[in-house]
Amino acid sequence: LSARESSNPAAWGGPYEGVPGWLLVSLLDWIALSFPNYYQHDSRHELLQVQRELHLYLNWGSTSWAMQSLLDLMSDQAGVALDVVDWGAKTADLVRVGALSNILEEAGSEWTVTQDAEGQGQLTRRLDPTVTSLVQTAAPTGTNQAIHLASSWSGLYGRNPNPGDAYREAVKAVEAAAIPVVSPNNSRATLGTIIGEMNANPSNWVVILPAAKVAPEIGVVISMLELLWGAQGDRHGTANPSGPVQISQEQAEAALQLAATLVHWFSSGAIRRV
Repeated sequence: LSARESSNPAAWGGPYEGVPGWLLVSLLDWIALSFPNYYQHDSRHELLQVQRELHLYLNWGSTSWAMQSLLDLMSDQAGVALDVVDWGAKTADLVRVGALSNILEEAGSEWTVTQDAEGQGQLTRRLDPTVTSLVQTAAPTGTNQAIHLASSWSGLYGRNPNPGDAYREAVKAVEAAAIPVVSPNNSRATLGTIIGEMNANPSNWVVILPAAKVAPEIGVVISMLELLWGAQGDRHGTANPSGPVQISQEQAEAALQLAATLVHWFSSGAIRRV
């Protein structure tokens, strides 16, 4: 509610570094369940294993004390908390990996769960810092396209994640950047309008990049626009039972990164009318 009612709804939010307070207890609960006999105070084998592998110093006055000292270390040191959760993800089944993934996503964490080469779970960063920089510097501050990109970002990594809304905001960002270049006199233009006009008159625009031998450079731009537009599966309702009705987190993330590139090109003059 506070995010929706904010006077600055486009403020950048997340992914959040480390282990913020609103995430910590959920991670403590999740890791406790990695010790099958935790509540019966009989998790000595697993505690010794995590102690050896992560080089931790636990209080072995009793098994329950060792467990509590592990949780205390996680509470005091974000690095330890992430190491222990990463350790737990290695042996977690699909249900528990899914639960951890949801916890991290709902908290807007910079971390997510993937599989390593051996099929074991592991923590990985949700975004490379270069991607963060690409999105947050794609358009001049205060412009409509920058506001829409920020709203899309918040829809993915903020307090109330909503991939569908995030995708729509990414499309709006491209519209805000491209309409002044392609359809400046059409107050009702959409991304579909832009694609149609550029397809009908490709010679009217140039791209700063040199042409490729296989396809003119403007054709590549149009293909990028069509990909962003066509992949928005929840834009319209459909009677097709196999048709997509929701946008996934991964799809919305890819759409935002594609949109950021297009926004930057249109905003910076890399794409311009002849």
